[in-house]
Amino acid sequence: MTKKILFVIDRLNEGAGKVVYNIANSLDKNRFDVAVVSIYMGGNLTGLFDKSGIKVVYIEKKTRSHLSIVLNLRKIIKKEKADVVHTHNVDAYEYGVLAARLAGVKKIVHTSHGKSVKRGRFRRFRENLYHKFISLFLDRYIAVSRDLGKYAEKNWCLDKKKIKIVYNGVDTNKYRKLKVNRRLLNELNIRNGEKIIGIVAGLRHVKDHITLFKAMEIVKEEIPGSKLLVIGDGPEREKLIDFVNKSDLDKNIKFLGNREDIIELYNCMDVCVLCSLSECLSITLLEGMACCIPFVVTRVGGNPEVISDGADGFLVEAKDSNMIAEKIVKLLKDKELAYEIGKKAREKVLINFNVKGMVKKYEGLYGF
Repeated sequence: MTKKILFVIDRLNEGAGKVVYNIANSLDKNRFDVAVVSIYMGGNLTGLFDKSGIKVVYIEKKTRSHLSIVLNLRKIIKKEKADVVHTHNVDAYEYGVLAARLAGVKKIVHTSHGKSVKRGRFRRFRENLYHKFISLFLDRYIAVSRDLGKYAEKNWCLDKKKIKIVYNGVDTNKYRKLKVNRRLLNELNIRNGEKIIGIVAGLRHVKDHITLFKAMEIVKEEIPGSKLLVIGDGPEREKLIDFVNKSDLDKNIKFLGNREDIIELYNCMDVCVLCSLSECLSITLLEGMACCIPFVVTRVGGNPEVISDGADGFLVEAKDSNMIAEKIVKLLKDKELAYEIGKKAREKVLINFNVKGMVKKYEGLYGF
């Protein structure tokens, strides 16, 4: 007899949405039946869920009333006859845990993918107090990094025994080293021999693209013709494009928006960078490492739990454009070093951050 796992998430976007997809798509189908509830419509991963045949139910939030959302979720949870409710992200935590409790679900699990973004001491205090209350109804509070686990223990959970660390995992059969797609490079107007740097991240303040753009001013002087591919979209797009144009970087930086050919793009890159001001455990980082790409990342959040500085990537301080440029140039000029770091990066993902290992841990947490 299969057990029903119902995932509740705010929206089917990259990051948490990819984790939900990986778990839902990889659970033992002889033991588990799955469905997903998305509180908001849309999300750039909706097509991925549709293609995989994973059932998704949407709640279009038409009111600011927390109670109406909780009651709608309770109705869906009872209809789906969920044995386990597994919530992801803050909104799903605030609504889904109470709904599951009211629906009589015996096993409730939450995975936290980030820290609070609420501004103002009072708003954060109110949120933390509410989250501590909700944690009373949880069986397990999952953090995707030790750094996030410490944050949750300090701010959100009454009982630290409920907190468990489960690292994100990626599909290493899908994300792997491939032959460079010359057709793709031609489409991007990148000539043979030109060095390619990449960043795959939402165009948001926390990802701090500006620091990388400043680093590119140094890199282009050291390595003329080098190109930076900016993959992703977001609210700061126009601001970032304006910065590039005013900095005379328009010939070196290409904005590609959201892409479906991300694996081919990874395999065109010589180096990839994440210059975030805050990070939990980046799926982008793990996917790129699985493709044998050497990374330069900021020493924030869960990044130091993934990268061993100088061995399978480089760690730099946040907002340090000079150091970012130095590490990029080092990797671009030393092909053997870049190859060895990329090779070790994939080996680490295979051992510590693969989908099968992650799913096995969640199956154990579901208690069946």
